[in-house]
Amino acid sequence: MVIGALTSPRATLENAARERRVPGAVGVVALWALLNLLLTAVLVFGGDVREQFPNLSPAALEDLDVALRVFAPLFAFALPFVWWIGVSGMMLLATRLFGGRPDARSLLAVVGAACAPWVAGHAVQLPLGMLQLLLEGREGALTVLGALGFVVSVAAFLWHVALVVVGVKLAAAMSYGGAGASCAVAGLGCATAGLVLGISVLTLVFIVSGAGG
Repeated sequence: MVIGALTSPRATLENAARERRVPGAVGVVALWALLNLLLTAVLVFGGDVREQFPNLSPAALEDLDVALRVFAPLFAFALPFVWWIGVSGMMLLATRLFGGRPDARSLLAVVGAACAPWVAGHAVQLPLGMLQLLLEGREGALTVLGALGFVVSVAAFLWHVALVVVGVKLAAAMSYGGAGASCAVAGLGCATAGLVLGISVLTLVFIVSGAGG
């Protein structure tokens, strides 16, 4: 399904919606989760916590390092599944606001298939992350690699959103305008949830930093 969603998106999404291909969607999301886990592991286990938090005491650094090595990979693997189910659930509600006739399994299928750009993006970012570790200390090269990784992330996100809009149109039997509006509403919900989660994580980091200061 990954190759089909990238090379023949409309036909793949149409088949996913019509046949309610949830198992295929699970495969796409699982592949994304695996690549996200590998990328996070490369960055976490290959990085140096002391450089990122130079003001922490040795005890606090050790606690933070253990927490990152345990929870960061778990979070990285779980995030794609949370995103898939969360976006699908929000789309189920949002499409009804704009006259859609959504089917839960069809939405799960198309949103999962629409995660294929994340798979492609992480497949590119994984070697970029490895190069960043190999070129540690070369600021110019790291800046270029960081900018390239950012561009890849933005492109994957925009591609993902476009596929979600097309998929939702097919799964909920609505216009592109209605699908786009539904996507905007669902995106606002996801952004709000992400903001709350981000603030919670930063608060936890500050608490650990303060405890070790």
